[in-house]
Amino acid sequence: MRRVLRAALILLLASGAGMAQAQEIKQGACYRAEVPRTYGPVRSITAKLDKNGIDIQFTEWDTPNTIFLAGASCAESGGRLIHCSIECDGGHADLALTPDGRLSLLARSLRSLSLGQESRLLSSLDADGTSLSGLYVLNESASEQCTPEGETYQVALQAGDDTPSVAAAERLLNDLGFLLEKPDNIFSDRTRAAVAQFQTASGLKATGVIDAETARRLVAQSATNGGC
Repeated sequence: MRRVLRAALILLLASGAGMAQAQEIKQGACYRAEVPRTYGPVRSITAKLDKNGIDIQFTEWDTPNTIFLAGASCAESGGRLIHCSIECDGGHADLALTPDGRLSLLARSLRSLSLGQESRLLSSLDADGTSLSGLYVLNESASEQCTPEGETYQVALQAGDDTPSVAAAERLLNDLGFLLEKPDNIFSDRTRAAVAQFQTASGLKATGVIDAETARRLVAQSATNGGC
C-alpha cells in the first residue's frame, strides 16, 4: 500500500512536467481539501507549513464535533518536496507542490490527537486520537481560519456513555460539591444522580442527562465558584 501511494505521488508530479515549474510550498499558507466519502474516513483536511513543521487538521465522516490534529517536524529540503515525520515512529508525511500550485500530501500512519469542539457541550482532548494515511491533494485557501469542515451538533451525555467529556463534566460536579469521586470517562449511576441533584438545585428538570442547558449551567456555576 505504501509503495502504491508513493507511486501515485510521483505520477501526480510527473503529470504536470510540461507545465511551468511551480513555486516552492508557501510557508504560512493554508491548503485545504474536501474529501469524498468513498475515499475513506477523512471528510475535510487542512495543512499549513511554517519554520517549525507542518500543522495538519482533519475531520472524519460520521465523527461529529471532533477535529483531529497532527503536527510533524519537517526536514529542510529545496525544491518542491519536503519530508516530515514524528519521532518514535509516530508516522510520516511527504509534501509536494504540483505544477499547478496544489499541495499533495502523502501521509503514512501519521499519529494525531482528537479535539472535541465546543458544540460537544464540554470540550475534551483525547491523547489517543487516530492516525492519518492516504494521498490528498489540497488547494491553497484564502480563508483566514485554517480549520477543516465537519459535522457539528449538540451531544447529550447520559448514563452508559464512555468519553473524555464525561470526565470533564465530573470535574465540574466535583467543583460544585455534587460528586465526590475521581473523575473518569464513565457516566455511571452515581454520575447520573449527581447530575439530577445539580439540575434540581439549578431549577432544571431532574433528568440526570447533561443536555445543552445543563452543560451551560455547569460551566457558568463552576466559574462563579472558582472552578476550572
